[in-house]
Amino acid sequence: MLKLMLYLPNKHKKSFYRLLFVIVLLFAITLNISSQINSFIQSNIYDSLYNYQQYSQNEKELFWAIKTSDSLSKTDVVKAYDYIRRAKILLTNEKVNNKLLSFYLHVYGKILIDNHKINKGIDTLKMVIDLKTRIYGANDQHLAKTHNYLGIAHFKAHQYEEALSDYLRSIEILEMNSVYNRDLFDALLNVGIVKASQGSYDLAYKYFKRASEIIDSPGSPDSLSIAQFYNNYGLLATFMGKTELANKYFDKAEKFYVSLLGEKHTKLASLNLNKGVNAFNNLNYPMSRLYYDRAVDIYLESNQTGSGFIKSLNNLSVVNRELGLYSESIAYAEKALNYSPSKDMRIVLYLTISKTYELLNDNEKQEKVLKKALKLVESPETNPKRVVDVYLLYADFLKSYSPGGEEFTYYKKALNIEGELNGFKTAKYAMILSKIGDYYSQKDDEIEMSLIYFDRAIKIWQNYLGISKSGNLNNGFHDLRFVGAYHGKSLALIKKYELEGDINNLFSSLDNYEWLLKQLEHISRSLQKDNQKIIREQIFPIYNEVIKLSYKLFNITSNNYFQEKTFEFSEKSKSAILLASIRNSTALRTSDIGQVTLKLDQDLNEEINAVKKQLFEEKQKSKPKKKKLDFFGSRLMMLLKKHDSLITQLEKNNPKYYSLKYDISVIKLGDLYKRLSGNEVLLEYQMMDSKLYIFVLRNNKLYMKEVLLDSSFYESARYITNLKNMDLTTENRYDFANFVKHSKNMYSFLIQPVEEQVRDKRLLIIPSGILGYLPFEILVKPKSIVEGLDYRDLDYLIKDHPVSYSYSSTLRFGSLFNNTSFKSNIDILYMAPHYHPDKDSRTAMKLPGLKELPFAKSEVEGLQREFGGKVYSGSSALKSKFLETAAGYDVLHLAMHTLINDTMPLYSKLVFAPEGGEDDKVFLNTSEIYEMNLKALMVTLSACNTGKGVLQKGEGIMSLARGFVFAGVPSVVMTLWEVQDESGQQIMESFYEYLSLGYEKDIAMQMAKLKVLRNSNMIKSHPNYWSAYIITGDTSALKVGNKNNSLWLMLIFVIPAFLGFFVYKRIVSKVKY
Repeated sequence: MLKLMLYLPNKHKKSFYRLLFVIVLLFAITLNISSQINSFIQSNIYDSLYNYQQYSQNEKELFWAIKTSDSLSKTDVVKAYDYIRRAKILLTNEKVNNKLLSFYLHVYGKILIDNHKINKGIDTLKMVIDLKTRIYGANDQHLAKTHNYLGIAHFKAHQYEEALSDYLRSIEILEMNSVYNRDLFDALLNVGIVKASQGSYDLAYKYFKRASEIIDSPGSPDSLSIAQFYNNYGLLATFMGKTELANKYFDKAEKFYVSLLGEKHTKLASLNLNKGVNAFNNLNYPMSRLYYDRAVDIYLESNQTGSGFIKSLNNLSVVNRELGLYSESIAYAEKALNYSPSKDMRIVLYLTISKTYELLNDNEKQEKVLKKALKLVESPETNPKRVVDVYLLYADFLKSYSPGGEEFTYYKKALNIEGELNGFKTAKYAMILSKIGDYYSQKDDEIEMSLIYFDRAIKIWQNYLGISKSGNLNNGFHDLRFVGAYHGKSLALIKKYELEGDINNLFSSLDNYEWLLKQLEHISRSLQKDNQKIIREQIFPIYNEVIKLSYKLFNITSNNYFQEKTFEFSEKSKSAILLASIRNSTALRTSDIGQVTLKLDQDLNEEINAVKKQLFEEKQKSKPKKKKLDFFGSRLMMLLKKHDSLITQLEKNNPKYYSLKYDISVIKLGDLYKRLSGNEVLLEYQMMDSKLYIFVLRNNKLYMKEVLLDSSFYESARYITNLKNMDLTTENRYDFANFVKHSKNMYSFLIQPVEEQVRDKRLLIIPSGILGYLPFEILVKPKSIVEGLDYRDLDYLIKDHPVSYSYSSTLRFGSLFNNTSFKSNIDILYMAPHYHPDKDSRTAMKLPGLKELPFAKSEVEGLQREFGGKVYSGSSALKSKFLETAAGYDVLHLAMHTLINDTMPLYSKLVFAPEGGEDDKVFLNTSEIYEMNLKALMVTLSACNTGKGVLQKGEGIMSLARGFVFAGVPSVVMTLWEVQDESGQQIMESFYEYLSLGYEKDIAMQMAKLKVLRNSNMIKSHPNYWSAYIITGDTSALKVGNKNNSLWLMLIFVIPAFLGFFVYKRIVSKVKY
């Protein structure tokens, strides 16, 4: 090159020198040789041009290229990089102005950072700071932008203190120069983001608030920046637990984005991602999934499969895991790994997959994935947040599968990093303290250390919980990580009692448990009904623990207070979701809420259920239509938001509604004693893994019994509950002996421990867990002698006791039902459809394998002849007719098929006669029954599978029957399994016969079953034929039919006529005389 210079004409040598300088300068930047650049800057070779008008044509082109690159850097990094390269070429053509050079270096540094070349970008921006300081002075506003972007670079490199320093310096310079524009807005916003990432949400909120004040001032940011601000503000509000405020800001951001960019821009995808996070933190997982789905769709339509898309897939993986959809969860995370995620996101995805394998109890696959994550966090440039997360999950894994002390090392490492990174008062720091407390609690000689760690964690959580004057958590708080500290302390106190014998530790543990359960119940009530089961899964095991504790305290102290507390805890754990739903419905009706608001609530619920059904059914298709899924999903999100907003306003403006909705009380023992008749006994069960607690209430006294369970109990329970699946055509001696063996065994666990207390009484049974599937009537007394092979001769429980069931004592005897008063004139509606739709109709495709119920029509017609009422049978048994007329009847008798959905119980459905080929005219979903308002005193579901449903802990059997309970029906007759035999018709006829004679429902059912059993042959005497029908709820007498009406007519008309005739004869005889 030097040789070439010697042969150049003098007029070109100056240009050559200039070219040489630029090449050396750019080479120095690339190699980060700051000293070389500084020396060139200090040489003062170049003149300073003070405004654009003085620029040469080449400099104007250079300025335009840099400016264009800067603008494009916000939307298209690739094109921005092309323009900065063009500027680099233009720099070689002519003398470079130092201001223009600083502008170029500033934009070049930004683009390096946007292209993940962060270290080079930081070095370049530092050089810009030096250059601008020489040009403008140390406090000139030109330095503010560079300091701000240098802060962004440090933030991306996880150098938070350095980032904070640069942001604050930018703010200082701008305020020193009285500049209140977009630059100050950005700097304030960025400080808020750093503070939020460090967990200092209150400080973050202050900076966001200051930034918001600039929006309405002169020189405010453009609309897109304002939209981004509201998006960030919403995220901050989410982190602070202010979900209502977060939704408000997200909605503001959405309006800006839609107006400026349309509905399919990736900014909307990012916003939906944030809304999904907000819903997830609110434990509204179905809504969260809808938002994440929408984000993924927008990213795909825009061909953008970068970090936002990958985050959306990861979040879909997480929310599906929380919904129990583990295979879908793993599929989403593995799909995300195929899109070349950054190292940081790879770690996140490995952690997501690991947690799913943990729930699947697949420790081999979990360990394999965790080892990959551990390897990634070994490098020093790893985001320290990820290091903490990996260490925590690996420590949990070691604690579960390979305890030995190594887990403690990882817990301590995580604790130290979190403390150094974000301080010692964050929620995550408290969570790690709880895990260390749990580690120490496993060691007898470290129980005091355990309590120290739990107390440290609780002290931190008290700053987050936001306890109201009523002693409850604020409704916006849904961070369930606080449970670990309080729950762990309760268990540690029990262990301390076992080690030291000081009963005060048990008292303290009970107080701690009660407070914790109160808060969890409050959080549960604040959720929509569909989402409450999420938290019930955490609450139910805690109820079991506190029941054990209070039972222990009763045995130690003999104090009836602890006996009553034990029963109270058991009762609170029963049918919690159904009870909460009914209380919410009652609160709406009795809280002076206007009819317009009530109608709006009803209309929204109906539309939400309708759209949920449409979305669900579209997803079930082999080839669902994307446009329909998008439409239903968007519609559902809008409706749910409107309903959430309505409920929030009701809670704020109606204290009575709030009080009733969040009431977690259960029926008092004194009230329960008054409601039980002298010949009734209440048997309430609380089942745990290895123990069963039986509560017996009779004659104003409570008895408790603890029963140890073994493998034989579960074996017999499975056998009895699977009777419905047996092939009775191959019944033999072995099957008979097996039934007797298991039935006697179940009796020995469930009835024999309290046999003396229940003797000669009507039994009201409150089951628990798998017992909800069990017909207690068929249990055989262990001491009975069995001769022969005749099921009729077995000594069943039903031969001595009428039996009824309820979901809880509070539901059975509380004041939640208004329609339980005696009526002398009972109107009955019967429905028995046929199932022969046109072969080509859509409904025919929806009813595969549904055969006619051979005895359904004769059953309802026979009952109608005998007891009166209105019959809709065959093609007239329509869903539309039921919805139109059901509210006017006292008894509803439905003899029809049901389709049970064990994974989504609210989509279990009654099947009516085909009407017009439309699905929604044939199927009545449980969700639709929930929205009905019925005056019926009893519903009889004489159908297939009506009692079966998903068993949710703390909730019981979620089935169609429960839908009618919610709709206001106090008594439900249902079948625990399919009945397609004339014995079902015979039981129903006899049951109504005995009701008409004035018997209570449980006694009428007992007599009906025993009558069928006596009159059956040996084959039809199997319990499968006669024991499926059960009574749930109110058992009071229900005088159906007109059998006694003729007697009353005789008394009313014939006797007065006779007396009149007698008086007349006397008068006539006297006259004659």
